[in-house]
Amino acid sequence: MLKFITSLSFILVFAFGSFHAYAFAQTIPSKVKPTFEQKFADAKVISCHEINGEHNIIFQQGNEVKSARFDADGKWIDTIITLNAGTAPSKITEYLSSKFGGKNGQIRRIENSEGTTYLAFISEKKAIRFDKDGNMTKLEDVSSIDESALTTIK
Repeated sequence: MLKFITSLSFILVFAFGSFHAYAFAQTIPSKVKPTFEQKFADAKVISCHEINGEHNIIFQQGNEVKSARFDADGKWIDTIITLNAGTAPSKITEYLSSKFGGKNGQIRRIENSEGTTYLAFISEKKAIRFDKDGNMTKLEDVSSIDESALTTIK
């Protein structure tokens, strides 16, 4: 399931990438646009869509593809960034390597009003949450994780 979602997400990111100018011009809601532009000034929008009353904008900023969620009133909820092995904090990759024999899955940096956390998928059913400093905080069933962290970008 994780491989399927990962593949699907990459396909969607590349597919929407060619339409980023079109998506930007037509889809960022007026309530979201000022907050998005202030928070992500140099971003290149890939896509924007609404799910359950929340607005999800996938965009590129620098060399990272990110996904930001906003509520119906345009307030920023969180930003999710999929990291590769070279950009993930070394403390996290070292932990995964020592505890799971180098079996490193997708690692996401999640930023919200409470700060930054990391989520590392170690199987299709399990993920590990880390604090901002890379300390392991808990092992989670994937089914308990916020749906946006699972499906936005993998």
